[in-house]
Amino acid sequence: MHWRSLFITNAAYGFPRTVHSIAHSGVFIMRTQLETDLTERDLDSMERRSRTAAPGPWISYVVGRDFEAGLNYIEVSYCDTMEVLGASAADQDFIAHARDDLPRLINEVRRLRAELNMRNVLIAIDTARDVVSTPASPVTC
Repeated sequence: MHWRSLFITNAAYGFPRTVHSIAHSGVFIMRTQLETDLTERDLDSMERRSRTAAPGPWISYVVGRDFEAGLNYIEVSYCDTMEVLGASAADQDFIAHARDDLPRLINEVRRLRAELNMRNVLIAIDTARDVVSTPASPVTC
């Protein structure tokens, strides 16, 4: 198995990144890691903020769209509201939906990472089998 890591800069985006590759049956599988990648610590922090916020669903109510008069607000639970001053209707809707969207995204990132890790393990096992089952070439002088 051949591992190689190198540090390069993507000219199009200017993001430094580390590229890991593994040789597998003559094919290189690459995984690019940007410095902006989410770490498990980042995901844990997001999950903690999500867990400590009021439970969802949050519902956005906008004057002129959902009712005729009053104030724009987000209902966070029965008889408990949050006013978002200076926000557009789109911003307010985004905030309200983030309550349910963020936990789903965190779970999906973790699911996809687990799937990727499992595939990498299977590729490593397959590569090790290929190395073990390949007969050694006789040495001639």
